[in-house]
Amino acid sequence: TTTYEAPNAWCWDTSEISVSVSGATLGGDVTGTLSGNRVSGTDTSYGMLFSGLINGPTMSGTWADAAGDCSGTFTLVRN
Repeated sequence: TTTYEAPNAWCWDTSEISVSVSGATLGGDVTGTLSGNRVSGTDTSYGMLFSGLINGPTMSGTWADAAGDCSGTFTLVRN
């Protein structure tokens, strides 16, 4: 969900992505790492940077585009 949009910027309201976890590596629609329950990485389609936590079946945190024009929060639930 987008929570900040700079003037004259175009930001996604929502976007569906898939994330896989294999050991300490994140895959799917992102590249990134897992350390303990902390995740960080980049969305491969839009270049959004993200960081967050895994708590049970839920991964949640914050994201921002590389230019700093858009940012927000995300929540993913394991299927």
